[in-house]
Amino acid sequence: MPLINLDNITIDFGTGPILDNITLNIEPNDKFGLVGMNGDGKTTLLSVIHGELEPNSGFVHRQRGIRIGLLHQEHRLTGHLRLLEAVHASHPEIPELESKMGELTADGLDHGDMTEYKEVENRFCQLDGYN
Repeated sequence: MPLINLDNITIDFGTGPILDNITLNIEPNDKFGLVGMNGDGKTTLLSVIHGELEPNSGFVHRQRGIRIGLLHQEHRLTGHLRLLEAVHASHPEIPELESKMGELTADGLDHGDMTEYKEVENRFCQLDGYN
């Protein structure tokens, strides 16, 4: 069963189709790349897959429970940030949780610390912090 299925997707912003009857299946463990000239619809396709943009026609099917991340090419961050800093800026809780987990493990964990560590780590995992 595909993780993501695009079925005859068309996107048109009023100047002619950017994506025209695109069909795509993404299976577990698939790896792929998008290559094309500026304006060919690469970002538009990723926005459809992510769910930020609804197609004018066609259907998008995402496997239940799937989580899709998208790092925008034109971020709203200022300054010169490394990728990790950009991710942290968009998920500010992650570095705080990392710090807390480090504090809890610095001197070894007793029973109380272990309970707190598990709670902090569970939140970290919910935010996909290890990835």
